[in-house]
Amino acid sequence: MQAGGRRSTGTWSVCVDGRTRIYEEILDWRPFSYFTERRTSGRGRHVLTTALEHDSDGGTVVRVRGRSEGRRSMVGQARLVRRLRAELRRLERVLDEREEEDDARERSAADQPQGA
Repeated sequence: MQAGGRRSTGTWSVCVDGRTRIYEEILDWRPFSYFTERRTSGRGRHVLTTALEHDSDGGTVVRVRGRSEGRRSMVGQARLVRRLRAELRRLERVLDEREEEDDARERSAADQPQGA
């Protein structure tokens, strides 16, 4: 971990989601471009790369690619895919809400009379 508690290559963390404990290790860290992590749980090990790409509309496309390590991991792969899709849908909702809030603030500011 870098100074100030920021994530970097080699950072370990533990995520507890209900009864599942997931160990995450950052394998490669390129902020604002991509990161690669290894997730280990009772269902196996998976290596995932999350990439952020600009689209033609000025937005960002999030792409997640992964592979399972070992036979046991293949069984948990479908569940991992469902979980990642749910996480990305939640992220999309949060970002949409923030964009709506920003737009409302901009409209409100534009409606205010200009002070002298």
